[in-house]
Amino acid sequence: MRYFELWLANTGLLYALGTWVGKVRRVADYLVTHHYVGNFMGIVVVFDSFFTAYDIDSRAAGIPTPSFILALSDLCLALYTTESLALCKGASHESLTVEAV
Repeated sequence: MRYFELWLANTGLLYALGTWVGKVRRVADYLVTHHYVGNFMGIVVVFDSFFTAYDIDSRAAGIPTPSFILALSDLCLALYTTESLALCKGASHESLTVEAV
């Protein structure tokens, strides 16, 4: 059974099966290829710039930055990282399929 799964993974058919990995990849591909994620990340950038400016102004004034501002800024960083990984994974997967054809 293991050899069959390896063959499916090498041919790309495992992606089409109903496994949780295939479902996650399909959702990631959908999110990366549609403009909704780009628009949402644009809003995240605007909010992150506000949080960063608030943090810089608080430190300049000698006032401690509220923890929720720092948490939201960290959330923006996590969203940036997740989007970057999804874009890299999607680009590498697409380039592999194009080269195989």
